[in-house]
Amino acid sequence: MRLLDSWKQSFGLFERKNLAVFVLVWLKAVVTTYRQLIEYLIAPFFVVQLLCLCISFNTMHVMNNITYLVFFIFLFLTVRSSVLRKTWFYYSHYFAHGLFLLPWLMLILFVLSKIGYWWWAIVTMFIAFTAFFFLDSRPSLKNFMESHLRGAKMIMYNFPIYLIIMVVLFGVWWLYMFLVHAINTVIPVPIIMATAVFMPLETCLLANLYIKWYHEQFTIYFDQPK
Repeated sequence: MRLLDSWKQSFGLFERKNLAVFVLVWLKAVVTTYRQLIEYLIAPFFVVQLLCLCISFNTMHVMNNITYLVFFIFLFLTVRSSVLRKTWFYYSHYFAHGLFLLPWLMLILFVLSKIGYWWWAIVTMFIAFTAFFFLDSRPSLKNFMESHLRGAKMIMYNFPIYLIIMVVLFGVWWLYMFLVHAINTVIPVPIIMATAVFMPLETCLLANLYIKWYHEQFTIYFDQPK
C-alpha cells in the first residue's frame, strides 16, 4: 500500500503549478552548473588535452576516460545542494568520496562498453541517486553500500516517473547524438566533449528529482528512531 501511495503521489510532479516551479528550478540549476563548470574545469581540461598530445594513443585513451569520470564526480558535486560555497575548498572536501566513486564509475563504464552504451539511459538515474546519497553521507564503505540500496529504493518508490524520465532521456539522447554525428560530417566534434556538454542538462534534472523525493519521502530511505 505504501508503494502504491508513493507512486500516486509522485505524479503530483506533473500538476501544472508543481511542474512550472520544477522547470524554473531546473533551468536555474543548469545555468549555474554550466557557469561553474566553465570557471573550474576549462583550464584543467586543456592541460590534460595538451598532456595527451605528448603521450601514446593508448595512454591518451585511458587519460581521457579517467578525465571523463572525474568530470562526472565534479558534476555530481556541482549540481547537489550545499550550504557551502562551491569553490576548490568545497570540491576538495569530498576527495575521500571520490576515491569510492571513481573506481565504481570505471567499473560501470567497463561493463557498459561490453553490453552497449545505450544501457546508460536505463542505469543513469540509479547511478545519480546512489552518488547523491553517498555524497550526503560520510565517506565509508558501509555508507557507500547503503547508498546503493537507497538509490534503488528511490527508483522503486517513484517507478512510474522513472519509466517516463528514462524514455524521455533515451529519446533526447538519441536525437542529440544524431545531431552531433550530422555536425561531425562538417566539423569534427569529439564524442566525449559532446557528451560532457549534454550531461549537465540531465544531471540537473536528476538532482532536482533527488532533492524533491529526498525531502518528501525521507522516512522511506532512513530508519527513524523508535
